[in-house]
Amino acid sequence: MLSGELPRNITECSQLQVLFLVQNNFVGTIPRELGNLALLQELHLGENNLEGTIPNEIGHLYNLQYLNVATNKLTGSIPLTIFNISSLEDLRMTDNKIEGPLPREVGNLTMLNEVGNLQQLRDLWLSFSNFNGSIPIGIFNSSTLLYASLTGNHTSGSLPSTIGHGLPDVQELLLGRNNINGVLPASISNLTKLTYLNLGENKLTGPIPESIGKLRFLEKLRLNTNSFTSELTFITPLANSKHFRLLILSSNPLNTILPKSIGNLSSLETFYAEGCHLKGYLPNEIANLRNLYSLRLTDNGFTGIIPMTVTSLEKLQQFSLGANTLNGPFPILCDLPNLSLLCLSQNQLWGSIPNCLGDVTSLREVYLDSNKFTASILSSIWNLKDILKLNLSSNFFNGSLPLEVGNLKAAILLDLSRNQISGNIPSTSGGLQKLIQLSLAHNRIEGSIPDTFGELIELEALDLSYNNMSGVIPKSLEALKQLHFFNVSFNKLHGEIPSGGPFVNLTYQYFMSNDGLCGNLRSILIWIIVATSAISVIRLASAIVFVLMRHRSKTINAEDEWSPDGGFGSVYKGTLADGMIVAVKVFNVQMEGTLQTFDRACEILRNLRHINLTKIISSCFNLDFKALIIEYMPNESLDKLLYSRDYCLNIMQRLNIMVDVASALEYLHHGYSVPVIHCDLKPSNVLLDNNMVGHLTDFGIAKLLTKEESIAHTTTFATIGYIAPEYGLEGLISKRSDVHSFGIMLLETFTKKKPSDEMFTGDLSLRSFVHDTDLLTLDEEKLSQKLQCVSSIMELAMNCTANIPMERMNMTDVVAALKKIKQVLSSCYRTT
Repeated sequence: MLSGELPRNITECSQLQVLFLVQNNFVGTIPRELGNLALLQELHLGENNLEGTIPNEIGHLYNLQYLNVATNKLTGSIPLTIFNISSLEDLRMTDNKIEGPLPREVGNLTMLNEVGNLQQLRDLWLSFSNFNGSIPIGIFNSSTLLYASLTGNHTSGSLPSTIGHGLPDVQELLLGRNNINGVLPASISNLTKLTYLNLGENKLTGPIPESIGKLRFLEKLRLNTNSFTSELTFITPLANSKHFRLLILSSNPLNTILPKSIGNLSSLETFYAEGCHLKGYLPNEIANLRNLYSLRLTDNGFTGIIPMTVTSLEKLQQFSLGANTLNGPFPILCDLPNLSLLCLSQNQLWGSIPNCLGDVTSLREVYLDSNKFTASILSSIWNLKDILKLNLSSNFFNGSLPLEVGNLKAAILLDLSRNQISGNIPSTSGGLQKLIQLSLAHNRIEGSIPDTFGELIELEALDLSYNNMSGVIPKSLEALKQLHFFNVSFNKLHGEIPSGGPFVNLTYQYFMSNDGLCGNLRSILIWIIVATSAISVIRLASAIVFVLMRHRSKTINAEDEWSPDGGFGSVYKGTLADGMIVAVKVFNVQMEGTLQTFDRACEILRNLRHINLTKIISSCFNLDFKALIIEYMPNESLDKLLYSRDYCLNIMQRLNIMVDVASALEYLHHGYSVPVIHCDLKPSNVLLDNNMVGHLTDFGIAKLLTKEESIAHTTTFATIGYIAPEYGLEGLISKRSDVHSFGIMLLETFTKKKPSDEMFTGDLSLRSFVHDTDLLTLDEEKLSQKLQCVSSIMELAMNCTANIPMERMNMTDVVAALKKIKQVLSSCYRTT
């Protein structure tokens, strides 16, 4: 591999026609002197570490046919002189930091009779850079273009209705991961030679035109992560595309059924339609897809049983139907010899798992969590020696763990939590030396923690909470240098807690309700120095005595009341003995519901781990005192900053905070073992740290959905103005209730109008107020990019606050949409 800078004296090779320096380690800039190589026909500088701008002198290479500067660190804009090279056939600038709007000259492929024409251009690769603005109309009018890729930029605008008339020979049109809006024109069907169309991750709306199925040579179609809403009528004529092998529709609110004609796509190899609001039964005809390698239909509304005919899909490697409402017994999948991923989690499947599943030795990932499976865990599952991830949590499995559990030597994740497993943990489990996460929580396991756990050298998370385990915590666990999460709370352990290795930073909450444990924990003694009533002093004094008896290593000196916390207590600013500033949330135990609020907050926060959730350092409690020690947020809450007279959040700050909150909600809804519904989203429950990063807090009325639930009831009152319409008198809550509350908070953050504002009376609400403003209907061409971003945010908020829950987006799609908007807004700040 060559390295160093490109030599300036390259011009001495005056007869040079081809310069091929791809896949080296060249640094520095592209020499201007290259422009003097008048006979050069091919210049290949891709896959190096070149920086700086592309020199204008490249445009002097009038014989150049091939220019490749892809995969470098180039900046600036495309020099207009390049479009003077009429002989150029192949232009590759992919994966750089080139920015700005695409030059109009890019589109002058055959439209104009001037020097800027690239009349021979066949390949145009400008993906994964920072181009913005509209795509030049001329790109869609090139009689020579075969391959065009603008994927992964910030281009915007709509596709021309005549898109199918100006690209007679185009074979690949790749425009994914941009900000293209509007509809997909039906004329796309006139691109008769098209083999690959990628429009995924844009802002396209409306129906998917049926005419797209007429593209006889189409092999791959990506339309994922848009807002398409339609019947899937294009699938029927698509059967005429004999080489069609990839269909990606995920993250579109299609809200329709999967047609039986899907079974006619006989050459299909990959089919993704995750998060598309698909409903009804899975058609039996899916079994006709004999060439299918990957089928992913998670997060939809499919009902009924899984067709037994799927056993005929012998080439299937990935089978994912999680997060639907499927029921019935476990499908017989033992005849799928190539299956590597099996995901049936979060359904209503019941019965036992067939023993022959252990014979599918190709399995690498198995997710069967959150169903109604019963009986013992099949003994043959322990024969899957190459399995990497096994999640059987939140079912009704019983029996004990056999010695053969030690056979899973390749496993990195083993989650058997929330079942009815009993007996002891076999010592052979210490042989799982590649294990990173192990959870056996919420079972009926007895006996001691195996000393061999100290051999799990890669282990990062170990959860044994809520069992009947006894004995001591082995000192061998001090050797687990990677361990950062360890929970043995609610057991019957005794003896001294190890003090070395990972135990140095563990707090009392991970050992609570083990009355026989002792040791020098990193816990907290609370000294609250605040003017208060005599009753409060007595109550707090009793708490101090209680904590003194239990923990002796740290103290907090609490100062003035920092922030009220609703009706359940107050939050105080405090300082640990080591100088660490914390917040102390003291619950008002005299108020009805406080005990349940405290217990619920402890239960939910104990295992949650996300950068945008408030970190709980420890907890202190007895009969008369309840307190949480939480991470201190110096910038207080979003609510205070929004309505402060001394501080004004700019658009980017507000958007960043909303991305933070959305990311936290996405984790709560989709990233935890069971969905967590916050139930009280509002600006005062979003705290801001030194870097203005948002942290979601206050889980006092949150709700854990069980494995059977997608909707639950609550009798706890959320905050008026933010609650979803379905809350009503019955207190119905779901993940989409949180989405509604997030949408209201999104509106408030960017309008600075509370939903409880006096102006909102009668039929006028914050949502209808925003819906009726011109901001949502203005012609985008008349708006600055910043206003376009705000308009997009308002539109997103409307989708989140739809009256019908199923019409609301899920938080995964919300996060993706906000990050797209953030990309566009960031480019505005870079250019101003």
